[in-house]
Amino acid sequence: MSSKAYGTVPMISTEQTTTGTVIAVKNKQGHSCCGGCCDVRRAVIVVDLVMIAFLIIDIFGIASLGLSDEPLDDDELQAALDRTNSGFKIFFFVLEIVLLSVAIWGAVTFSAPKVGVGLGVFGIGCVMSLIEFNLPAVVTAGLFAY
Repeated sequence: MSSKAYGTVPMISTEQTTTGTVIAVKNKQGHSCCGGCCDVRRAVIVVDLVMIAFLIIDIFGIASLGLSDEPLDDDELQAALDRTNSGFKIFFFVLEIVLLSVAIWGAVTFSAPKVGVGLGVFGIGCVMSLIEFNLPAVVTAGLFAY
């Protein structure tokens, strides 16, 4: 077995001292996936930020529909909106944002359990979408699960 960590990348840094230049070579912490084409840390941060942006858009959309006093033109949409508890959905969207923020912090600090929290969010989202028979949401949650 090799003692070399999989996917480590040498990081070269230089420092000027009074006696000359010191060059240090260290391995970066973290690992790669997909045969080395993706940096997992960066992927977690980007994917979670994109999902947080989608959730913020969802919150504003639900809040704007819930605040409207006028009935909608589409009877089916109005009936679905009447059956939906907007506050309940907004609460869970905010909870998702908090948990994805924990995953981002885990990626920044190289904490695998914190990154696992984000994976759990996407896993639960995938299962919930399967229960609702929402195939596009299943695919999105499945692809976002890093």
